[in-house]
Amino acid sequence: MLLLAVALAIAFRHQLFPRRYADRSSSPAAYESYLRGQEYLRRYDKPGNLDAAIKQFQSTTQTDPKFALAFAALGEGYWTKYALEEDPQWVQLASAACQRAAELNSQLPAVYVTLGRIHSGTGQRDLAIQEFQRALELDQHNVAALLGLADTYSRLGRNQEAEDLYKRAIAMRPDMWDAYHRLGAFYYEQRRFSEAGEQFGRVIQLLPDHTFAHTSLGTTLLALGRTPEAEVEFKKSLALTPDYVAATNLGVIYYNQKRYAESAAMTEQALRINDKDYRLWNNLAIASEWLGQTEKARLARHEELTRLEQLAPLRHDDADVQANLGVMYSQLRLRDKAKTHLEAALALSPDNADVLAKAGEAYENLGERSLALTYFRKALQKGSTLADLEANPDLRSLLSDPSAHRVLHRAVESTTQPAATASR
Repeated sequence: MLLLAVALAIAFRHQLFPRRYADRSSSPAAYESYLRGQEYLRRYDKPGNLDAAIKQFQSTTQTDPKFALAFAALGEGYWTKYALEEDPQWVQLASAACQRAAELNSQLPAVYVTLGRIHSGTGQRDLAIQEFQRALELDQHNVAALLGLADTYSRLGRNQEAEDLYKRAIAMRPDMWDAYHRLGAFYYEQRRFSEAGEQFGRVIQLLPDHTFAHTSLGTTLLALGRTPEAEVEFKKSLALTPDYVAATNLGVIYYNQKRYAESAAMTEQALRINDKDYRLWNNLAIASEWLGQTEKARLARHEELTRLEQLAPLRHDDADVQANLGVMYSQLRLRDKAKTHLEAALALSPDNADVLAKAGEAYENLGERSLALTYFRKALQKGSTLADLEANPDLRSLLSDPSAHRVLHRAVESTTQPAATASR
């Protein structure tokens, strides 16, 4: 399976909501606890702040079980926990807290914003749009709802609408770091890397100590081929906070430099911070395979599969999750399961080079080399490189086959031929 850099750290909107909502608490102590929680949540990138925020909101809801806004904030805290760690247990908790908030007060924009995020993040995009639009009906200037709607449009491929909403949010709140960060993440997904880097740089201008902004800038620099600068940003991030994304991507840099022992060590450091993200186990397995540590690689694969199977029901429309499951099942020779997930991934992202390459890898594992080469050719045409394939230890047999190697080289040559000039 191809090594993956962990995706950009995700930005979220945290803000104090108008006092007319918060004043509904009958307890001054509950309100003060709520305010402390919001302060922690606003800078969830700092070590311990997210857990502290959740603890404050839990205390608030215990002190005042009818304080709807505190339940909404608790739901947001739980959802942020899930989005950062990818541990499915937080999804149910987030949903339950938001539903309780809605029961107590159906007029809170915050409730619908968080419900929108949950629906969007679990593939229920139509429901998400309805929730964000409901929040905007209650408060047309709600920047959190604008950003959530923009994120959802981006996932649906409605890119111009998404970009317009991100820019509208920035115009409304030019001091809001996460609006710039989300626009940067949008540009990154569109492979507009220079523009993405500019937005992450704006976050750093606002908050020089923002861990995730340094990580995201480093990820973007890595995509631009500016590896030394990317390494600097990841190290800045780790100096601020033990960020598993930064540690993982440092491991990716070392892997690409064939420093496999250092890559494995850095990935293990990331796993000590967060062991729920399947991609880290994938990276550890691949580095271990190059190091000849077969048993360590096998155990890492087992952990990867466990996390993927837990995540798949929540991310049924995530092509990467589906493709990786397809590869895992192909390694276990579970042909029907593998093909089911590969077909789902290809239906979701038929032109994605990484998905196409994973399909090739899976069919190679299943002994269907001709079909594997078909997908590898398509992957090369869409942006993969021979170096990407050569970095995958599971493709050594394929690449040692002279006829297969010729097919792949011809595919590369066909993508580099100059376009013919149309005759007049």
